Amino acid sequence: QYEWRLRQEECRRQHLNRIQTVTGEFATRYETVLADLRSQGLDVSVPAEFAALSQEVAELRRLLLLDPERARTLSLRLGNEVHALPRLAREARKHAEAQAGLRRQQLGDALVTILERTFRSIADPVVRDFACAAAAGLDAEIKARVTQGASLDSFSAQLSERLAQIVTRAETDADDWKRA
Repeated sequence: QYEWRLRQEECRRQHLNRIQTVTGEFATRYETVLADLRSQGLDVSVPAEFAALSQEVAELRRLLLLDPERARTLSLRLGNEVHALPRLAREARKHAEAQAGLRRQQLGDALVTILERTFRSIADPVVRDFACAAAAGLDAEIKARVTQGASLDSFSAQLSERLAQIVTRAETDADDWKRA
């Protein structure tokens, strides 16, 4: 009876050691996937999912020491989630980049409209020529601001103010030129 119980306990210990070893290998793979995501900067694309899975993998590591069978159950559940995360993160990044591109395009279109409206409102061709020459540097500034992701409201207000200053200066320059 005693020997049988010892054999049972030894078999159970070996069983738990096998579970611990195999599940530990899976935990290492999960950690590698998460580390790869972080190194590629994809963790910021799905921050909630990344944080949740990181916590669950940490819990898996903790359970490996305390309860290997529960660790195995958790590992089985985490497997699909961890391996789906890179695809999800790439899709989220692609979507965010597409949205940012769309916003940049809309901002650029709106700012070009402001420029065109301002120049169409100038009736005097001499003033328009001086204003166009003075506003030549604005194109590069607009492109830089659009690339940086400036907000339409704040930058369009700044642009309108700058254009008003340019037009005022152009009117002064045109008057000076006409008198000369």
